[in-house]
Amino acid sequence: MNCYGSDLMKTAAGMIGEGENVLSPPAPTPRRCFDLGASVARFFAASPWRVALVGSSSWSHGSLTKKHGRLYPDLDADQRRHDELKNGEFRNWGKLTEAEIDDTGQHELLNWICLAGAMTEINRSVEIVDFVPSYIFNSSKCFAAFPPAGLKIGSVGALAASAPA
Repeated sequence: MNCYGSDLMKTAAGMIGEGENVLSPPAPTPRRCFDLGASVARFFAASPWRVALVGSSSWSHGSLTKKHGRLYPDLDADQRRHDELKNGEFRNWGKLTEAEIDDTGQHELLNWICLAGAMTEINRSVEIVDFVPSYIFNSSKCFAAFPPAGLKIGSVGALAASAPA
């Protein structure tokens, strides 16, 4: 899926640049991503398979944050998303608007919104979170786990102990 939205081609290397009438494939809405994640979770929950669902991306990107001259990410918005994640408010990320995503340069958050929909559907909570805001690497980094009930990610051998024999 294209998580870069309408700015993908405008900000790509070698393109003419801002203000040019360049079409990019549309990104899905946050609601659509959330619902997709919920559907994927329902499918696998009803299946005989053990799976891991992964949402991998950075959050705001300097190159996609127009209000900062595309020079640095929106660290305030990233901090708000991190706080929402820690507090279980990721369950509301499907209500974010496309305008909010575009304004904050958080286009890749759409990948996380798919995961938020899945984790909401199967009633998982965030067990551990690390957040690394950064001007240097053009985007903030966040790490989270949504383990099954009773599994403590931080304990030695927890993942091995949860594996079937």
